Amino acid sequence: MKKSNSNAIFDTIATVIAQKPSGTNAYTLTFECPEIAEAAQPIQFVNIAPVPLTAEGSPGPALDMLLRRPLGFSQVRPEQGRFDVIYQVVGRGTQAMADFKPGDRVRILGPLGMPLTADMIKAQTVILVGGGLGLPPLYDLAPELIKAGKEVIVIAGARAENLLIMDTQQCKLKRPLPDIGETTGFKPFVELGADCVITLDTPAEGFLSGLVTEPLNKYLEQDFDGGLEIIACGPPIMMKVIAQIARDRGVKCRLIMEARMGCGLGACQACVCKTTDGYKRVCTEGPVFDAEDIVWE
Repeated sequence: MKKSNSNAIFDTIATVIAQKPSGTNAYTLTFECPEIAEAAQPIQFVNIAPVPLTAEGSPGPALDMLLRRPLGFSQVRPEQGRFDVIYQVVGRGTQAMADFKPGDRVRILGPLGMPLTADMIKAQTVILVGGGLGLPPLYDLAPELIKAGKEVIVIAGARAENLLIMDTQQCKLKRPLPDIGETTGFKPFVELGADCVITLDTPAEGFLSGLVTEPLNKYLEQDFDGGLEIIACGPPIMMKVIAQIARDRGVKCRLIMEARMGCGLGACQACVCKTTDGYKRVCTEGPVFDAEDIVWE
C-alpha cells in the first residue's frame, strides 16, 4: 500500500543505484529516492534531468540538456525507497542517460500525473495493450491488478525481435487463443502470473506475427465473467485503432497518452491532447484518458 503522501510532488535529487540492459534494445535505470518511491502510484511518471549533478565549479550542462525527460515508472519498491524506469536511446538526452553510473546524483521531479489504481477499475478482467515504450507503465500497474484478484492479459507489440525492451520467456496461456496455448511473452509479466503474448511486424520464431489488434480481436470474442476493460499505451496510431475496436465492441477502454513535455506541472501547456471537452494537459489531467474522450486528428 502506498503511503499517505501520494499527492505530493518532489523536486529532489535521486541516486543512481544500477543501470542494466533490458531486453534487446533498452535500459533499466534504478534510482534511490525514498520520497518519490513512497508517493508514487501506478501510471504516474517522473521528469529526469539527462545529466548528473556536476561537481562544484564544473561547467553546467548544455542548453539542450536542461529540459528533463519524462519516463513512466516500470517498477516501484517503496519499502526500499527505490524505483525503476525503462528507456531507449533515441536522442542526445537519452544518450547522455546511458552514461549514468551507480552513485551519480540526478535531479528528478515527481511523481507526476494522475494515477490509475486497481480500485478505479471495476472489470474483473483487464487487457493491457502496449507498444514499444508503452509497456513500462503497464508493468507498474499489473501487480496491483493481480493483487486485487483480477485476471490480467498482456498483449505487447514491436516492429522486430531486436527492438524488444524486456527479457522474454515461454508463457503457457491460462486463457488460450485459437491454436495457441503457449507462446513467447515478456518475462516480467509472465513471472507475475499474467498471460502475455508478443506480436512482431517482422516474423520471428516463437512470436506471433502481425499487429496487436489481431490477438486483441481474438480475445474479445471470448466470454469474460465480471466484465472486461482495455488499457493501452503506445504509438498514437495503435491507440487510435484500439479505441475504435473498443467502441465498436462496447468495451470500456482507457488510454495512457504520451507527449513531449516542458515543465511537467501544467504551466507551460506543451503536452496538451485534444478531447471532447477541449484540450487537456497530459502531465496534470492525464496521462490516463477515457478512449471515448480523445479527439483524433
